[in-house]
Amino acid sequence: MLSMRKLRIAIGSDKDGYATKRAIMEYLDREECVYTDFGVNMADDGISSSVIADYVARAVSSGEYERGIIIDRFGIITTMAANRVEGVRAVSTVLMPVAEKSVEYYNANTLCIAADINMGDKPEDIVNIWLKAKFRK
Repeated sequence: MLSMRKLRIAIGSDKDGYATKRAIMEYLDREECVYTDFGVNMADDGISSSVIADYVARAVSSGEYERGIIIDRFGIITTMAANRVEGVRAVSTVLMPVAEKSVEYYNANTLCIAADINMGDKPEDIVNIWLKAKFRK
């Protein structure tokens, strides 16, 4: 199993998730994680969330990246779009325990986070526990 720092991560968001994506990328930088940003690159970019989800999901499906993180307003459409791509197991959550269990029990390789829903867990903390979780075979 790769350590969190060795995982290659694909990340993307739509305009509604842009600020949250920036905060997550700052966390990934602090943790010295390797990632590629698949967009958007500004808060007013009009690229749809399903397009960004497809970019990230295909990057994970190709094997070039072990994990994907997608952020949009509610986390619903990106999860649906990512799960259409073969080999992607995307989960939508704003709760740390759900993020952790999604990997431990279901080997989720893509995390979709809702930027507009706050249940108390910070997105960076959700990503942290999700990246550290290991699949129980």
